[in-house]
Amino acid sequence: MEEKRKKTWSSIWTETVITGTALVTILLLLSVFFYLYFLPEPEGWAAVPTASIFVIEGPTATPPAPTATTIAQATETPAIVTGTDIKINTLVQIIGTDGEGLNLRTEPNTASSMQFLGYDLEMFKVVDGPIFSEGYWWWYLETPVEHTRSGWAVEDYLEIIE
Repeated sequence: MEEKRKKTWSSIWTETVITGTALVTILLLLSVFFYLYFLPEPEGWAAVPTASIFVIEGPTATPPAPTATTIAQATETPAIVTGTDIKINTLVQIIGTDGEGLNLRTEPNTASSMQFLGYDLEMFKVVDGPIFSEGYWWWYLETPVEHTRSGWAVEDYLEIIE
């Protein structure tokens, strides 16, 4: 009878060890699963976003029309001599501002309001001028691509593009 009891005790012990091992294994697997599931994603693993550029056309200000200048009629029109060979419909670029940019204004004088700032090597088409004011020759410029970006600029910072 003692032998029968040993077998029973032995089988109970074996079943308990197997069941306990199975439960511990299941608990460990569940713990690892929940740890990985709720673990915040490290920054290095995050997907790198792709840059996208969307151009949204917005309303643009209509610049005032250049002021008309009255020219007295004479039998012979004298040639206007400026410091350069700039003429209407010439392509020019801004130079010599040392990165400060060139103010393009609503009127050909330094007291008028600034339309925008043009930067070195930016290209413009000469539309009107020259007008001599405040000791400078002024030209009315506009960008070839966007005609709303226009204004009067001082000749000293313009160079003809050939």
